[in-house]
Amino acid sequence: MGNLAATVPQVEPDRRLWIRAQLLLRNITLGQLSRAEGLSQSAVKTALWKPYGRGEAAIARALDMRPQDIWPERYDADGLPIHRRKAKAQPDSGSAAGGIAAPAATPSSSPTETRTTTADEQGSSPAEKGAKR
Repeated sequence: MGNLAATVPQVEPDRRLWIRAQLLLRNITLGQLSRAEGLSQSAVKTALWKPYGRGEAAIARALDMRPQDIWPERYDADGLPIHRRKAKAQPDSGSAAGGIAAPAATPSSSPTETRTTTADEQGSSPAEKGAKR
C-alpha cells in the first residue's frame, strides 16, 4: 500500500481518471472488477461518482490500497465510512401549497364516529329476515 497512495489526485474528475488508468495498467476493466467481486455491472462505476462501500472496497483491493487512501473525504480518521444520508426536509407550517395551510380535521370526520342505520337495517337479524319471507 506504499507509494501509490501519495499519487492519488485530490480533485474528483482527475481521481476518477487516475483510478481507471491504474486499473487498466493491471488489465482490469470496471466491468471485470464488478463481476469478479460478485457485484452488479455498474456497482464499481458507481463508487467512482458517489460513496458506495462495496464498490470502493473492490477498487481499493484491485489497487492494493485502502479505500480511505483513495477517497479520504468519504472516511473518518479511524477509516470508517462517513454516512452522508440526506435528512428528509420537514415542511414548515403553512409552507405547503404556496403558504396556504390545509384545513384541520373536523370532529364529524373522526374515524370513531358512529354511523346512523336506516330503518331497513334495524330490527332484524339475517335469520329473522329469512323467516319473514
